[in-house]
Amino acid sequence: MPNSRGHQAAPPRQKRTAPTRQSRIVDAPVEYARAVDILARRDEAGMLDLAANIQTPPEILFLLSQARETDIRALVALNAATPAAADEVLVNDPESEIRLALVQKIGRLLPEIAPADTGKLGQAATQSLARLAEDCDV
Repeated sequence: MPNSRGHQAAPPRQKRTAPTRQSRIVDAPVEYARAVDILARRDEAGMLDLAANIQTPPEILFLLSQARETDIRALVALNAATPAAADEVLVNDPESEIRLALVQKIGRLLPEIAPADTGKLGQAATQSLARLAEDCDV
């Protein structure tokens, strides 16, 4: 619809919402050999299941943090078991949705991390959050 100057009004900017994948996070045993096989076959459904599972081994989550599929990376970003090294990959993800999911996770976990661990884990989470806070797209 034209505005008072006759220009087409820009569509309202959609508010970024947190990924709804949070409810998909699961806690189930993961057989390591099966996880490696899923990665080797590039089984997308299997990779989504691994990305959503807090029992997935950290090195598998790290590899999944570099997946081509946005849905997989978003689940890795939300997963509380994702190692700090993977979070460092995700903090620079080109998709703002992934960075927003990472902010969500860190915000949810930071109150639990900070008092319990003032070492590397708390420091890594704080550094990632600080970098994400400077991100205009998040």
